[in-house]
Amino acid sequence: MANIKLGLTLYSLTKEQVNFGWTTEDCLKAAKQLGVTGVEFVASQTFGTHYPWPTDEELYNVANLCAKYGLEIAAYSGQADRGKRSDLLDLSEEDMLAYAINDVKNAYKIGAKAQRQQNNMYPEAFKKLAPWAEKYGVKVGIEMHNPMTPREPNSEAFNKAIEEADSPYIGWTPDFGMFGSSMMTGARPKNMSEADQKIAQQMARRRMGIPSRAGMPEEVCQFFEDHQDMSNEELEAAMAQFDLTDFQKGAIHVMLFNPDLAGDTRDTIWEDFESIIVPHTVHCHGKFTSLNEEGDDPNIHTSRVLDILKKSDYDGYISIEWEGRTDHPTMPVLQRHVDFYRKTLGIQG
Repeated sequence: MANIKLGLTLYSLTKEQVNFGWTTEDCLKAAKQLGVTGVEFVASQTFGTHYPWPTDEELYNVANLCAKYGLEIAAYSGQADRGKRSDLLDLSEEDMLAYAINDVKNAYKIGAKAQRQQNNMYPEAFKKLAPWAEKYGVKVGIEMHNPMTPREPNSEAFNKAIEEADSPYIGWTPDFGMFGSSMMTGARPKNMSEADQKIAQQMARRRMGIPSRAGMPEEVCQFFEDHQDMSNEELEAAMAQFDLTDFQKGAIHVMLFNPDLAGDTRDTIWEDFESIIVPHTVHCHGKFTSLNEEGDDPNIHTSRVLDILKKSDYDGYISIEWEGRTDHPTMPVLQRHVDFYRKTLGIQG
């Protein structure tokens, strides 16, 4: 039986921090006002240029502030940035593992039980992280972020690493934006604003250029642009006809399989999420970018995601993450979505 707790990533209050000078303590007061029980810190945002090496004093100060407001630390979000060093084009697997271990140690010091790691992490390095996560009692989840899907090559590599590690301390952090309406084909659900429709079209043009940037011949790019309605099985068969690297296959997945729930073009994503991702989920990001009258995001179908999680054995937080484009005050928007979660999950108080 699931034990789902409701949190807030302070990333949701970026506008308030940047435009209005909100401090970390101001954000914690806001989280308390919303009625969530935990908060997630994006370390590079909270500690600025001191990340990835915040001092113990900075870490303990944040932990003490959370205790002051009676808030648990739901997660500590690290950045798997392979470009951390200006003298290197790409950090090695060993370097990335060292940075990830450092994030786990900092998560432990701050009192977090979960840590988000980005999908730029090397899968083999992620597998090697398991003993460190176990040692410090911190569950680490690779963020499955739009446009990732459970069966694309990069995801399959992480699935293999998770299975081989056979540890409850490494797994997935699904971001619910992975279920968002497609920006790949310029799809325009009825509830999208004119501004969002323009953004969707711009993203569509950029995504159509992804395969060519991955070094594929023009005729190969054109083939997949002309066959965007293929099922997953048809796509795998089509890719087998060409001599493609894993990186190129991933580029095609990015172009084609950003799930378009409005047109139900990726109907297996829900089944894949439930069978592959949920059993290894250690933390969740409750992404939303718009609201309907019920307080749900109609482009993400949050209620359907929650129905799946409620049937599972998931024991952890969902950090609500507002990433909408609006000039309206953030707090009323967050409160409506928090209330929607509380009602849907049956959280009292």
